[in-house]
Order: sequence, then structure tokens, then C-alpha cells
Amino acid sequence: MKPTFMLKAFAAAAMLAACGCATKMPPGTGAYVYVTSGGAITFRGDTFRDPSLLPKRLIKAGATPRNEIYIVPQGEVKEDMLRILALECGRGGLPNVAIVAERKPEAFVQKEGEGYKVNTATKPPHFSPPGARKRKRKQ
Repeated sequence: MKPTFMLKAFAAAAMLAACGCATKMPPGTGAYVYVTSGGAITFRGDTFRDPSLLPKRLIKAGATPRNEIYIVPQGEVKEDMLRILALECGRGGLPNVAIVAERKPEAFVQKEGEGYKVNTATKPPHFSPPGARKRKRKQ
């Protein structure tokens, strides 16, 4: 390879990194923002307290209006704080904001012996599509 080709490729990669095009989030991915009961906001390991800084940091990380932002409360967080964060994201040009409810881990674990039980001794019910003529079944 010629040295000029290598130099041009390196310059193109440096320009992409400088303009932030290489760090864009794909449209299907989401950004998770964690909020504590004390008001601390954490995004990608960086913690801050001012809600107005959130949209700037999301855009700097590559978020676009097509990306979803998930606000995850940690503990007892006031509803006003969650709404302020969603409002700030909307003002910053990021309208797809979802506040994730805190879930308990045992809600997803099915205990043994629970669930839908199938009775194999009976025949399955007869299905007739809507609009079909009623026919007598032979027993």
C-alpha cells in the first residue's frame, strides 16, 4: 500500500471521530439513566445533580431523537424529579423518554409447580372460525 493511502484513511477516521459520527447510537438501542432518591443522576458511570445537563450528555454520547431514553429510579424517587428529567430531555430534542417502574426480581421467577396445567384426559375444544356454518360433530 502507498503511504498516501494510509495517511488519507487515518485522516478520514480522525475526522469521523472528531465530528462525533462514529459514536452515534444505533436507532434501536436505548440509553439508561439512573436516578437515586437523593437526586443524583448517573449516565454511563458519570454522576451529576443538575437535570438540565442530561440532554447535553446524551447528545454527546450519540443519542438522536430516534433513540429511547429509559429513566430508572433507584429507591424512593419523587415523581416530580422523574418528570423534570423527562421534560428536560424533551426540551433538548430527545422526545422518546420512558420512566421504568422498579420491579422486584421474584416477579419474573416462576416457582416449580405453578403455571398453566394441561388436562390431557379431555378432548380439545372444537374451533370454528367466525362466519363458518355450524356443523354437527360426530361423537
